[in-house]
Amino acid sequence: MAIKRSLSTTDVEGLGHEDKLSKLIMQRNKRLREEDLPTEFVKFKEEMRDLITILVAPQTAQFREIKGELQSIKDTNANIDSSILLLTAQNKELCKKVEKLLNSGSAS
Repeated sequence: MAIKRSLSTTDVEGLGHEDKLSKLIMQRNKRLREEDLPTEFVKFKEEMRDLITILVAPQTAQFREIKGELQSIKDTNANIDSSILLLTAQNKELCKKVEKLLNSGSAS
């Protein structure tokens, strides 16, 4: 009668130990520190910052100018509103006077 042997190894502790650890430990993708970045990338970042600063400066000046113009327009509109209210009140008074004159003229 033949002896049946198992195909498994007897070194259970050592077998697959490295595989299990490598599966458990995951590498995280972290942002590189400034000193770890390539010099070309650092130069590129600086150039982009400078370019954005150059492009934003005129826009900021335009926004300030537009803000002043908008305030001027708001003031003008407020003056127009108050003038319209005054004219409306005067119109109502004149309409009442005309109505009184018409009523007094037709009564006689």
